[in-house]
Amino acid sequence: MSVLLYIAMKKIIYVFSFLLIVEICFITVQAKETSLYPEDSCKEIFDAVGTFLYLADKAWKEKNTEDGVKYSEVAENYATVYDVFCK
Repeated sequence: MSVLLYIAMKKIIYVFSFLLIVEICFITVQAKETSLYPEDSCKEIFDAVGTFLYLADKAWKEKNTEDGVKYSEVAENYATVYDVFCK
């Protein structure tokens, strides 16, 4: 009896694991299909990333490391927002 119970529990665990994986995949695909920001806002965010990267590069070339770090961090933050909300 205990062997049959073990086999049944094992099958139930496999089925629930499979359903959980399918649900996670479905949620991930659904989240990627919908953008939380309008397209024009996403374009502005994308452009801001490029602008701050340009400013960071310019600051680095002028040996202004403090501003270079600040601009690169801002660019990273904007890139994260774009990646999360616009892709």
